[in-house]
Order: sequence, then C-alpha cells, then structure tokens
Amino acid sequence: MAIINRARVIRPSSRQETSSYKVDIKNRDENDDLCVTVTHESNPGFHKKFYFSAKQLHEKKSLHFDWNGKSVVWKGGIIPTKIL
Repeated sequence: MAIINRARVIRPSSRQETSSYKVDIKNRDENDDLCVTVTHESNPGFHKKFYFSAKQLHEKKSLHFDWNGKSVVWKGGIIPTKIL
C-alpha cells in the first residue's frame, strides 16, 4: 500500500466558475491511498491536503471537485478521510 500524491491549483484567472477540477487516479494500484494537495494561484495562504483511502476509491478512475470561492467541494458523494 502506497500513498499516491496529486496536486491541483485553483485558477480563477483562466477557468470558468462553473468548471470542475479533475484528479486522475486511473493508474493507481487498488490498495493505494490518495493525497490531493490543492493550492490557489492568487492566495498563497490557501494550502489544503485531502486524504482518501483506497477503499473509498474502489473502481474510480478520477475524482472531481468544485471551487465555491472559499473552499473545495468534492463531487460524487466522496468525503476525504482527513483534511490538513
């Protein structure tokens, strides 16, 4: 079991407000956990790490989230096991 790391940057300067952000996880092993680090291009103080267990990710090839102007909102009913 390993932890796969992915990073995404919130970019309101180049994305529509209605655009979702995608996290590709299709190449991960079925027993790998996931850590997604999200930062914001114009707010250097925004830095969040979202952790997901392998069990939550079973048969998923990607995760998606929206940015509501203040926080990350995960789609598809998935809830991080830990947020730092």
